[in-house]
Amino acid sequence: ISDSIITSIIFFFFKQKTAYEISACLVGSEMCIRDSFITLLLGTRLQSELQVFVLFLLTTLGFIFFPMLRKTIRSFSMRGHIYTLVGFKLLVFLTLYKLSRFLALFFFVGLLFVDILCPVWIMWLYQYKNVIKGPWDLPKVKSYAE
Repeated sequence: ISDSIITSIIFFFFKQKTAYEISACLVGSEMCIRDSFITLLLGTRLQSELQVFVLFLLTTLGFIFFPMLRKTIRSFSMRGHIYTLVGFKLLVFLTLYKLSRFLALFFFVGLLFVDILCPVWIMWLYQYKNVIKGPWDLPKVKSYAE
């Protein structure tokens, strides 16, 4: 695989993970178009048509149908939703660990950064938030009823 393909895949992956909620993925959205492009880039490097078919099938399941399933699970049970997320993160970590300990460590550090450090950082920054009032805000009318 060439360096440009690897760079594109890494860029799009981190853009997706840092800028979008996965459940917002709809067919035709920017995220699904980008994921299709990544799959196309990877598919050009595979040896057989069966490998390309399996790659596109797994991409479709992962980026189109799984978010729909997650949204349905979330509507029924928040606990089930959390168990599903933790289970898949653990599955990805263990799979990466079998492939490469460095990738597993990189994934784990990325999860800590995105799932723990960034929300704490945003809560800390919230204290510096300024509320700007302008002509676009609704007026608050005081009632002088006796």
